[in-house]
Amino acid sequence: TDINLHAKGHEEEGVAPTKSFLKRLTDSKSLLYSVCKLVKYHSMPGALIQQGSSIRAYKRLAAKLAPEISMRQIAMITLSDLRGRNALGSEPLDTGAEILDLFMSKVRGAKVEHGPEKPILLGRHLLGVVEPGAKMGKILEAAYRIQIDEGIQDVDELKRRVLR
Repeated sequence: TDINLHAKGHEEEGVAPTKSFLKRLTDSKSLLYSVCKLVKYHSMPGALIQQGSSIRAYKRLAAKLAPEISMRQIAMITLSDLRGRNALGSEPLDTGAEILDLFMSKVRGAKVEHGPEKPILLGRHLLGVVEPGAKMGKILEAAYRIQIDEGIQDVDELKRRVLR
């Protein structure tokens, strides 16, 4: 931790001790997985705002968090984290609301407030062209990345792009 109470890399480093701690408290794999996602990504809302990230970055984050965690939940965890960093005492800070508001505004703009963007290209669109299985799964993953990164919303265009 540096003088400004920043601990670089603590998000990823915090996952293992979180998992270990929670395993002593619960057998719920769902709870364990969800809390570990919160730990791993809790700094992302602030980072996205600070970096002036594009809408596609918000869409990618929503996809990583789903289905366990909503963008609102990660925003609230970020706010709690920001308010708990009082170097001068044990009282919570009252800062961070502006970051939360801006983050949620961007989330609404990306249309991922209630979950990630739904994939446009589905397996049924590839039947007769690609056999169902691992290869089809990789093609669909690639199509979804293109959809998110380039904003393509046309099934035929996505299909054309991933099949060439």
